[in-house]
Amino acid sequence: MTPPELAQRVAESALAPWLRQRRGVPSVLDPACGTGNLLVAAARILLSNGRPAVAVARALRGVEIDRETADVARTRIVSLLGGGAAVERIVRSNVRVADATAVTPGWLQADVVVANPPFLGQLKRGTAIDRATATRWRRRFGDAVGGYADPAAAFLLLIARALRDGGRACVVLPRSMLAVASADPVRRAVGELAELSAVWMDDRFVFDAGTRVAALTLVRRGGGQRASALRMEGQVDTELPWAVWRGRWSAAAAAGAGVPALEPGQARVVGNLASATADFRDQFYGMRGTLCDDRHAGRGLNAFRPRTAAIDRGASRMDRLPVLTTGLIGWNASHWGERPARLLGRSFQHPAARVPALLSRPVMRGWLSDALHPKILVATQTPVIEAVVDPFGELAPGVPVIRLLPHDAADLWLLAAAVLSPACSAVAWWRHAGAGLSPKAIKLSARQVLDLPLPTGLAAWKRSAEWLQRFRRAADDRGRMEAMTAFAQASADAYAVPRDRREALVRWWQPLAWGTFRR
Repeated sequence: MTPPELAQRVAESALAPWLRQRRGVPSVLDPACGTGNLLVAAARILLSNGRPAVAVARALRGVEIDRETADVARTRIVSLLGGGAAVERIVRSNVRVADATAVTPGWLQADVVVANPPFLGQLKRGTAIDRATATRWRRRFGDAVGGYADPAAAFLLLIARALRDGGRACVVLPRSMLAVASADPVRRAVGELAELSAVWMDDRFVFDAGTRVAALTLVRRGGGQRASALRMEGQVDTELPWAVWRGRWSAAAAAGAGVPALEPGQARVVGNLASATADFRDQFYGMRGTLCDDRHAGRGLNAFRPRTAAIDRGASRMDRLPVLTTGLIGWNASHWGERPARLLGRSFQHPAARVPALLSRPVMRGWLSDALHPKILVATQTPVIEAVVDPFGELAPGVPVIRLLPHDAADLWLLAAAVLSPACSAVAWWRHAGAGLSPKAIKLSARQVLDLPLPTGLAAWKRSAEWLQRFRRAADDRGRMEAMTAFAQASADAYAVPRDRREALVRWWQPLAWGTFRR
């Protein structure tokens, strides 16, 4: 259910501009009306602006899949409008019991749409849509809605199509819709029809399962998205010029998190120097039966020379690889053995995988081959990009850690200096913020890591890589902080960050990066 305060804001965002510009009574649609909170809020606004009760009754339309819930919505609207046989007859006809995605498109056409559609994750059996619904959606929406797209994506496209020219919609959606990869087709389809004009966010409003939401305001105009500014409302009250947000919905989440705007010029990307892979189900379950807790497996890690039997005298053979999960990766650091990690439902203080057991499973042999190469392991769901260099191929990545493998091992520390830079963290936020579970974290895919920009200043880039290695060698926190500060400055030079943005960038990034190292 939409909280009353949020319902009022959504209704005002959609209705107020229409009422300021026109006379008459706009048609108002809620395609997932529930008990009617949004329609009631819209009716109150129309009544307060002098619109007659019967005219308001004719203007309101709702769709609700559950009959008893729809009856509650009808009763509330009739009561607000003062009752009477005519009002009751109109409202009963205008609030339908149905799935809105199955209703005739012509009936859904409206001047204003207010909505808080269902959020249902597609990776859980209890909330995944059934095959018949998926087939019907594909017929109606084409390829824009499919795969792991949340049903909220189907409703968003339905709403954009339902708006008449000049119409406005305000829709409550999970923030992940701003950037999650599975919603990219629907964002493009909506952008061809309507312009995203405002985004409102407030962390006080959290729905079931901890879902944080955003209220998106869309305006239906010929030609879809224009090169217009994006209004940010709620916790951050500002306007993003087109040159800053460029039609990327993820920019709203980045601005809401206080990330400085930064987009380096066209240059080479990480993918020019490396390949990247993120494991999934096969590798996750492929580790079953291979895991153990072995404190000797990680002896000699973080050294600047390969481990040997002499270094690792506690193990009879070098047949166990330390396993690094996302939670064990900090900024330029491995926390293996310093804190516990969970793998396959078990807790390990020193997680390791038995190499002979891995070799016995065909699905894991390629994975093991990659694990034994020099690489960079990149964590997911982090406040800034966190990664650790594995210079000798001695760490096994846990799912869903990303493996970044350089084409040339000589580029390993240069690649790390790029990926771990303040500039790449800011770019990742502006491109992909909102895709993770937390509004304070970014979630990157392997493909998105490969698309991160490389520095343009080679001399400064090499200096930043040297400072990165000094950070790893530092004996205490004072030395590490000095190395991190020098790295940030050299990295800013390498990316040619403008002087007027450099201080803000480093001030935002450094506490977060240091916090991931120290946590």
